[in-house]
Amino acid sequence: MNRADFDALVEETSNAVCQVAQPSHIERLESDEVDQLHAALAAAQASFPVIGKNSTNPHFRSSYSGMDDVKKALSQPLGENNLSVTVQPVRMDGEWVARGVLRHKSGQWIAGFLPLMLMKRDMQALKSAMTYAQRTLTIALTGAASGDDDDGNAACEPTTAEAPAERAKVAINLLRNEPEETECRKIIARIRLRESEKAMPKGTSAKAQKIFDEKFTPEEVTNG
Repeated sequence: MNRADFDALVEETSNAVCQVAQPSHIERLESDEVDQLHAALAAAQASFPVIGKNSTNPHFRSSYSGMDDVKKALSQPLGENNLSVTVQPVRMDGEWVARGVLRHKSGQWIAGFLPLMLMKRDMQALKSAMTYAQRTLTIALTGAASGDDDDGNAACEPTTAEAPAERAKVAINLLRNEPEETECRKIIARIRLRESEKAMPKGTSAKAQKIFDEKFTPEEVTNG
């Protein structure tokens, strides 16, 4: 799937969601009344087990709670108390975010949001981000516990001395592979911010700017 098809698909998905709920509704965090939901959630939480950690992150050689673990632990307590969780991708302020909603049979609900951090603009990246968001929002909205689970690995920040260089490498590769000028400008802005925070090596933004100029600045036409 090329980028144009990807953008068209996610835009269609977002539009379908917005037809069901107006933007003002989407941005709300809870319904007008939540008393019945809170009572049901309290009852469900009383029987929540600690979520198992049966998935493995091969990059960090660690175990974490996968979505299967979350569903296995929470489906029955939530169902017995007439609660359900849904997670959808929506477009907000020009960015893709996951919106999770915990609903009660009374119609009461509470919601939460999580940015979808896509390193690549393709369906595989979207699916991976949505799976992570679904797991994270389900745990957050229900108040469930998964021990010291950190599949996020401190928000994917390396802790070694090579961390700044690794971040710079990822950002530069992302810039090289991004075909759209507007998106490249955003990447450069983020690189400059990270460099100012000393989270990337000095000179990374200059390197990024050079790559940008080579990609998008037309060559000067000289006469005679």
